[in-house]
Amino acid sequence: MAGFHPELTGRENVYLNGAIMGMAREEIRRKFDEIVDFAGVEDFIDTPIKRYSSGMQVRLGFAVAAHLEPDILLVDEVLAVGDAAFQKKCLGKMGDVAREGRTVIFVSHNTAAVRELCSRALLLDEGRLDFEGTPNETIARYLSRRASATSTAAGNRSGIAILGQFFQGVEHTPYGITVEPGTSFACGVEFEVRDVPDEMWVNLEIFSVEGIRLVHIRNDFDGIQLSVGVGVTRVQVKLENLPLLPHSYTLRFRLVAQYGARMQVTDGPEFPVMVTGQRGEQMRYQAFVRAQHTWDIQQLASRKQGCKGV
Repeated sequence: MAGFHPELTGRENVYLNGAIMGMAREEIRRKFDEIVDFAGVEDFIDTPIKRYSSGMQVRLGFAVAAHLEPDILLVDEVLAVGDAAFQKKCLGKMGDVAREGRTVIFVSHNTAAVRELCSRALLLDEGRLDFEGTPNETIARYLSRRASATSTAAGNRSGIAILGQFFQGVEHTPYGITVEPGTSFACGVEFEVRDVPDEMWVNLEIFSVEGIRLVHIRNDFDGIQLSVGVGVTRVQVKLENLPLLPHSYTLRFRLVAQYGARMQVTDGPEFPVMVTGQRGEQMRYQAFVRAQHTWDIQQLASRKQGCKGV
């Protein structure tokens, strides 16, 4: 929102920003209605900006910046405000700007939007460049840093402590593991039991980066009873034909133990998993799971017109 003056109205600030960007008044006038409609502030356009809510100011600021055709559009957390409809409009507009050959620098913690919009991503740590790569690679790196920041110290003080997780049949990288869609691999958890529970369950969960649980496997769901004693136990799960589409995910083990009427939950760290694959401009997946399927296409003869209904 650089250039907004709190004492000026929304209308005056639109013209002020255009002038700062070197645009002629007539050019701003041609785009004025489109800007106001995009921001959704028609009823308040002649109200001083200082009376706007923070969300209204951000909406108008983005609308001005996106419609005045800058060579470089810098967008910082604009998707943190506004409803779903406005966020969708923002993503669409940024995509239009990029396709016109102009540069969009999108600053955000919204990993889904970064993955959808960007062809290249940078990870900053305290103002310094930590990693540069594809959106999937950078998101996986970001998730690995976040996972390392959340320790399992709380679980280590209880009757059951997770000692570690392991993976087989995957490619290990400094920021997680990578697998191909449809492949099979094994993962497991080692834990130490100090106080034997009455009953215990091992959960394997896979989440989208938005925190949506996509996979939930538990031993008793498959008729497997778990009997543990004091000491270290190792549990391995083999995932057959992983149905997830190319995206970044997190995987974790959760141990649930019952001690009489008390339940103890011990979570392992969320481990980054990157499902690799090519996603061209026309192949931006809007889902996470690939169902096993086949196609059957037949050319049918045209039906005669004028058939009577029953």
